[in-house]
Amino acid sequence: MSDNYQICKKVRDSMILNLRDAFSKDKKYIYDDDLKISKIHISDVTPMEALKIPSIIISTVGIDEMRYLQDDFLQETSTGYSRSAGLNVRVSIEILTLDTIKKDEITDRVYQLLKDFKDILADNGIAIFKTDLLPERKEFIQDRWFYKSGLTISCYSEWIEGIVVGTVSSVNIQASITI
Repeated sequence: MSDNYQICKKVRDSMILNLRDAFSKDKKYIYDDDLKISKIHISDVTPMEALKIPSIIISTVGIDEMRYLQDDFLQETSTGYSRSAGLNVRVSIEILTLDTIKKDEITDRVYQLLKDFKDILADNGIAIFKTDLLPERKEFIQDRWFYKSGLTISCYSEWIEGIVVGTVSSVNIQASITI
């Protein structure tokens, strides 16, 4: 697996885990790992058995890597050398429901939650710098009409790559970037 794929996956998984945590405390759309209890499904895919409840599907849709003057960024460490770089990662958060009211409520809630847990994301090396709302649309799935909406967010993520060891870890950007 490439380092960029690992970083994209970390960004996506961080979004999923933070949204699950926030919705697990929600009074109306409570998230639970058990689909029989949960009032909302949050993942990177939607299984067919989850189509009866609203879903939030998170995926990464693009990445721009920024590497400049590579040798200038090489740092000697106890395990060899490491270099750091920044990435712009675009994340799609798609909301899928059976009615427009739930779609609008969940879209508004997700938009607000992204603002609320910006510090948590920053501690994981992710800073949101742009949010785009997606247009409402309908899709015919399994003999039903579903309403879709959502957001595309652009994130900046810093990471360190261990050249000898091959490890990738995020950098806490809370102190270096004003969010």
